[in-house]
Amino acid sequence: MSSGATEEDDVTLLHAARTGDEAAFAALVTRYHNKLLLFARLMVGELWAEEVVQDAWVSVYRAIDSFEGRSTFQTWLYTVVKNQARNLLRKESKLFALTQLSTPLSPAGQFTVFCGVAHAGSLLCTFHVARV
Repeated sequence: MSSGATEEDDVTLLHAARTGDEAAFAALVTRYHNKLLLFARLMVGELWAEEVVQDAWVSVYRAIDSFEGRSTFQTWLYTVVKNQARNLLRKESKLFALTQLSTPLSPAGQFTVFCGVAHAGSLLCTFHVARV
């Protein structure tokens, strides 16, 4: 199948999805979901890729009428996924900035906890005990 035929199919499915045809939207999801997962994994890793793509599909569903056709539908989808991934990474980096500081847990400073965001957003804390 040539890329032109795929774009034509996308236009046909997009038009049908805009009129409320759930099967047409499901066909678009079936066509692109795995490709978008691969793309998302490159940006956010295995753990968060599914969430990013699911959020992207929700955004696409809500904004399908605003697609202007200045790019292909596929390009628009990848842009939505990229933006969802950036939003997630922005949230994660703020969490990391807040949690990477060491904080004494006791007035005497005997216990210190170091927290940071580990691989793909998991919170990792280590506890250090100092003898006084």
